[in-house]
Amino acid sequence: MADTLSEIVQKATIEFPWSLDFGQIADLFEYVENTLPGKIDYRTVPGIKKQQIRGKIFHSFEPSASYDFELKYSKKDKFKLSTLQFLLPKDFENTYYRPEVVQLWEDVKKAVEKYFEANHK
Repeated sequence: MADTLSEIVQKATIEFPWSLDFGQIADLFEYVENTLPGKIDYRTVPGIKKQQIRGKIFHSFEPSASYDFELKYSKKDKFKLSTLQFLLPKDFENTYYRPEVVQLWEDVKKAVEKYFEANHK
């Protein structure tokens, strides 16, 4: 059975329990890379009001998978990041997501949760 629109968005969105600054994001990404195992390539991109962080996460299990993401700023603290959003195509409700891609999303979400559990605020 196909996922609903809201289920796809929920799977592709990782809300952080608290917002992180750029240095903490680097620590988070290192933790996720070591937990998956995998690789995260990211860069800052100049934005209209502030820099954006975009990248791609590679998962090295078989079959391998990768997916693009961006980080979103917190609404409470405009200088910290609070969400990792896997980038969905405009017609994503009609898109089939390979099981290994959905598994990548789930594995990254679990690694992020473990990072926050290990780094109590």
